[in-house]
Amino acid sequence: MGQYAQNSLPDELLDAGRIDGAGFFRLYWTVVLPLFRPALAFLGIFTFM
Repeated sequence: MGQYAQNSLPDELLDAGRIDGAGFFRLYWTVVLPLFRPALAFLGIFTFM
């Protein structure tokens, strides 16, 4: 999961969100979580199996 986070989340997206005035939780909810949705789905299925 950590390797996926390092490779799929460009720093420019976080910087753009900060420039727009988003706080930590707003960045997480609107930028990070949608990008991590496929990895979270895989992790959930893999854990269930």
